[in-house]
Amino acid sequence: MNWKTSLIVFIMLLLVSPVQSSALSIGAAPGVANLGKVYPGQNKLVDVYLILSKDAPPLLVTLNYVPAHIDFFYKNHTHFIPALSSNEDISSWLVFPENPVLVLPTNTIIHTFPNGEVVKANKKVTGILHIPEDADPGYHVGSIDFSPRLPSGRQGTGLATIAITRFLFVFYVEKNEKPKREGKITDIEVYRESDKRVRIDILFRNTGTDTLLVRADNVKIYNNIGLLEKTLSSGYVRIKPKETGIISVYWYNTSKIESGDYRIEASTYYITGSSFKEKYVKVPQAVFVPTGKSITIKKEFPWWLIVIIIALVCVLIYWKY
Repeated sequence: MNWKTSLIVFIMLLLVSPVQSSALSIGAAPGVANLGKVYPGQNKLVDVYLILSKDAPPLLVTLNYVPAHIDFFYKNHTHFIPALSSNEDISSWLVFPENPVLVLPTNTIIHTFPNGEVVKANKKVTGILHIPEDADPGYHVGSIDFSPRLPSGRQGTGLATIAITRFLFVFYVEKNEKPKREGKITDIEVYRESDKRVRIDILFRNTGTDTLLVRADNVKIYNNIGLLEKTLSSGYVRIKPKETGIISVYWYNTSKIESGDYRIEASTYYITGSSFKEKYVKVPQAVFVPTGKSITIKKEFPWWLIVIIIALVCVLIYWKY
């Protein structure tokens, strides 16, 4: 190995070694916290135990609420039943009075959970979960993410963070009304946006007591001779109880979409149920506003005004002399 190759290897080691030395892992206990039953208007404490890897430096950790992954609603868990759950937005319900927090790897907290599990943590952080008076009944789930950084004044090129484990918490809002997830498609409306683009609005009515995340899937468009023109789908739309939401899908064609009669089959899914509706619709013709040259109207000079002025001058001269 010549001296040039050795120099290159040495420089690469210098560049890589600071990043490797700052690698760490951060997690939380318990993995899923069951807060049990809560009631509208109640404040519930949420304890999070942060755990650093052994070789981690002191860190400032910011705790951020993030929605739980949608997959969590697709199967039953020990303390969570999707059929009795709400998809309402709870991001504003949870606050951490101390945030960010300084986590020291040398600090040790031993805690025993009600199920007998013992955890050795580095920091306990307590959040306050406020349950609004108008909260939906049933199960709710939320998640907390962690954003670590070095405290100001410490030297380092950055953090190569590994194995950040999100903290999940579930709770059940107890109310007089029972949780009920149901809804249906009430109408399908069609709007032409251009000669190549048509918007299809699916109106979905939430007839239950819990907020739903609803998406349209397998929205099929057939022409007047029964041939399938397009199959469309949408993302999730959050719809509150007793409200009607609009789920839009867009039919786009590189060539012109012909006006005329079509048949639409629309299916919507809200995780624990579905709804179907068929409707014959008419796609209107594309309306174009014709453009043309502006017409300039030539204004004639008001000669009659000069005549009046001359007449007035003559009258004044007559009376003066």
